[in-house]
Amino acid sequence: KFYKKAIHLEPDHEQCRVMLSHCYYQLKQIPKAIETLMEGYKSDPDNPEFLYPLALYIFLNGDAAEAANMFESARKLKPTTYEILLDEYEAIEQEESLRNFIRGLMGN
Repeated sequence: KFYKKAIHLEPDHEQCRVMLSHCYYQLKQIPKAIETLMEGYKSDPDNPEFLYPLALYIFLNGDAAEAANMFESARKLKPTTYEILLDEYEAIEQEESLRNFIRGLMGN
């Protein structure tokens, strides 16, 4: 409720959107996590803080092609390595699948 209220008061608050989306992920509500970040992405499409988690959730929701596009956009805006990305999202259950996906994107 806290993050929803904060977003209601300040719709462009990046960190609240990211944290709310992570809460939805923890509750296994991936579509809501995607929707929450997509709203932020639409208002700030050049923000990698939205793009990276959005790409992860889209991948987990089964759309690897769209996730790859988002990862590539995020990487252009803020280069990173898959190790850092995985450290941030170590709770993801499909880590091995995600690791292989990101390795493929990074050419490793």
